[in-house]
Amino acid sequence: MMEELKQAVQMLSESIQKTTELFYTQKEAEGYQAFGVLLEPMATLLDRLFRLQAETGKPEFEQEEIARLLGEAMNAMEARDGVLLADILQYDFLDQLEQIGAQL
Repeated sequence: MMEELKQAVQMLSESIQKTTELFYTQKEAEGYQAFGVLLEPMATLLDRLFRLQAETGKPEFEQEEIARLLGEAMNAMEARDGVLLADILQYDFLDQLEQIGAQL
């Protein structure tokens, strides 16, 4: 299960990087579409990580921080600020995800 989670974290990380690149290259429509595709696998992975943490105490991360970052990302999306959304995903959320992945 840990290897499967580690692979899911890696795949999501790569997808986030591709998505943020779309925003940074001013391909906003494609970026929003890619972000929409990310939401379901992101939610599924986070749910699994939250449950694993509740059961085992590992991996160590702040669920509240993840929720706060996702809230900021949604606010940026609602404001149609693709660059801010990309910044949150690339520099904040991705950092958290990579720290979690390193513990798996």
